[in-house]
Amino acid sequence: MIALLFAIALGQADGKLVVSGKTTVLRYAYAVEKNALVKIIVSAGQLADPATATNFTGIAVQLDEKKRAEEVFFFHPQLPDGLSVRELSRFEPGVVSHTRIAGRLVLDDDGNSFTYDVKFDAAVIKATETIDPLPADATKADHARWRLKQLNIDVEPSELRSRILRDDADAVKLLLDAGIPVYAQDAVRTAVEHGNAKIVQIMIDGGADVNGIGAYNQSLLMAATTLPEITKLLLAAKADPNVLNEYKIGPLAAAAEQGQLEVVKMLINAGAKVNQRNPYGGTPLQVAVLRGYKDVVKTLIDAGADVARDKAELLEIAKDNAEIRAMIEEAAKKKK
Repeated sequence: MIALLFAIALGQADGKLVVSGKTTVLRYAYAVEKNALVKIIVSAGQLADPATATNFTGIAVQLDEKKRAEEVFFFHPQLPDGLSVRELSRFEPGVVSHTRIAGRLVLDDDGNSFTYDVKFDAAVIKATETIDPLPADATKADHARWRLKQLNIDVEPSELRSRILRDDADAVKLLLDAGIPVYAQDAVRTAVEHGNAKIVQIMIDGGADVNGIGAYNQSLLMAATTLPEITKLLLAAKADPNVLNEYKIGPLAAAAEQGQLEVVKMLINAGAKVNQRNPYGGTPLQVAVLRGYKDVVKTLIDAGADVARDKAELLEIAKDNAEIRAMIEEAAKKKK
């Protein structure tokens, strides 16, 4: 009965999939609704059961409840099965209703050896699956696990890191609510380094230690010195701006060395020590002068950087930058 239903519901596709110069024409389209979520499948051949199909040539798109592309995979014998291309692919919805869905799928990135462009129109097939309803006393974790089951997401630590790297904030929140530890597989640092502010905030709200230390004694703030939005979140959660790494370098010196003016200002406002010195006597001001970042130099001087003590060395470092030399001279005079 199910196979007959699929045969009747066969839709039309018009497009092609190109892999390493070889073109496969895509002719068939399916739209399968399962647990209120819709999967669109366009393929080169007819499928006996598109709800569970994986080994075929074509494209599969999982839509969320608002009919937006949540996952995009394509399948081809020459490539790993189910290659995820969500960040590269475009889903352009056409006519969308409870009974029918149409649109276009495009991947035209010049950096890849595979592309596709296909228009489709298909009736929506209802594929039901029994999921036990939640009891009235279900916990927050129960609700999260129930939803993850609907989304076919395993409640595993590896999924937490995977969903962070996919920018899937909703799944990250569900996995934490389901009981996956916030620190599993160094997930907090992965979130910080990946730079998705929404996910970092979810991790903080989930109990992340914002003063957690990684390899080489590197703090999360040190990992975020090129990411102003992430730095702001960490500082708001009371991250310590004066934690030194294994080489006795702090976040302020790292931000100054990279010309990150906004981060420098945030760290100073949070109490970062402007005159903190590394084992060789270097300061955040010295590295800013060396790099020629005039705005950072001015900010550090205004915040109380010790110009008088290091005047000779600072002037030598800035010997080819008249404007910074003038700033140093002027600041040194005020210190007398």
